Amino acid sequence: MFAILTVTRDAFEYATQKRLSGAFLSIDQAKAFDRVRHTYLLQVMREFGFPASFVDLVGLLYRNLTCQVVVNGAASTSFNYTRGIRQGCPLGPTFFIMSLEPLLTIRTEDVNIRGFPLTGKEEVNVLGYADDVSLFLRDASSLNRFCYVFNRYADVSRAKINEGKSRALPFGSFPKEALGTIATVDAVKVLGVYFSRSGVAECTWQRALERAQAVTDGVKSFDLTLQEKALAVKARVCAFANYVSRIATMPSKTANQMNKLIGDLLWDGQPAPVRRILLRLPVNKGGLGLPHVLTTSKVLPLKTARQLHQAGDYLGKNLLRYWCSTHTKFLEAERHTCPLAESPSAFYKTAANTWRMLETKAPECDIDQDPPVRIVECVTRRQLPEEDKRKAEAWKKSKAKQSRGLPKEVQDFEWRRNWDVLSSRERLHRFGVVPSARCPNCRADESTEHALFECPAAKPVWRLTAKDFKIRPPP
Repeated sequence: MFAILTVTRDAFEYATQKRLSGAFLSIDQAKAFDRVRHTYLLQVMREFGFPASFVDLVGLLYRNLTCQVVVNGAASTSFNYTRGIRQGCPLGPTFFIMSLEPLLTIRTEDVNIRGFPLTGKEEVNVLGYADDVSLFLRDASSLNRFCYVFNRYADVSRAKINEGKSRALPFGSFPKEALGTIATVDAVKVLGVYFSRSGVAECTWQRALERAQAVTDGVKSFDLTLQEKALAVKARVCAFANYVSRIATMPSKTANQMNKLIGDLLWDGQPAPVRRILLRLPVNKGGLGLPHVLTTSKVLPLKTARQLHQAGDYLGKNLLRYWCSTHTKFLEAERHTCPLAESPSAFYKTAANTWRMLETKAPECDIDQDPPVRIVECVTRRQLPEEDKRKAEAWKKSKAKQSRGLPKEVQDFEWRRNWDVLSSRERLHRFGVVPSARCPNCRADESTEHALFECPAAKPVWRLTAKDFKIRPPP
């Protein structure tokens, strides 16, 4: 998936920089799974070399199939059908990919269909992921040839292009009239990410914020503890932003807006009682395990670039090296003799800068093996003052002694007590909320420890509690 998105971004930036002409088409197939002819699928499997016994076994799944149509609660009479791959079947996606492979193979091998030129003699022709097919066409004759090839493919498979939902992004002097009824756009969607001619479109980050806002609005309707909210942040709120960060550099403004959404969710719109850096500590060290949005968004490009460079079958490897320019140390690769860009693209520049940062702030991390959250935690620990480090270690020791059966409300209380952020009068007075820090019961300064254990008014409570639980009361 990230290979497709990365080569699309790099090819767009390359075509724009070199002022190349061409067109990118995002092809939408009408009812893609439902139109595949069963006899065609079985023949494709035979051509792939599957044993006849296996093909016959698959044939049993698609033999003499009948169905009924329910309209307004009434079912029609049964009728036979000979097309369609069952969606929801574990084998369904594999069957569909096999049915699509002949089209992709012919498209790649046909010399009359020219794709976008890459560095050297390479070119990118077609990219496919499930039913998402993307075409890179250099001229109108290539488009006409593809239409001819697709029509031949459609004759045997019964596939059909939905021109109303397909989109085209022309480059340079490509004639728009050659596209026919396919709509031309300034930003085309590929696997959930919008691309403009200069790379990932700005509207993608706006969509990431909108998704995060929608998730936080939904989470706020539940009564969750801090740890449960933090889990929602990691699993849902930041999910799409992290997905896009694998192939694009997150703007600082977007990161700040994401942090604000997270803060509003955690503290119900109130100011955070503790510094954000403490929230990024692991749960077993007193934090909430929250991600640092900006740092995470910088680690992800580094991991993507290194993974694709190390992949032996990555189509856009030379283009990747081209856009890295002379900043190739982070790839730990040999010197590249092919053409290089005068300066690295924003994505690979971010990856190179992150590599240098991690060499000093997280040298113990393995960039390729460690997950991003662990790398960010290592960076966070190095930024902590010594006092906070001691508190984190103390929390780790005390946490091991606590019972796992405590109610979730008690967990929040203990977390706040550990960081001394309970609403004692001493703390409220420090922020100007109350006029005096004195305890209303004994007139001593009311700290957290005083309110819970030292105040004369608290001791009878603990004696009664000890009596109920039949334990020794505190002194």
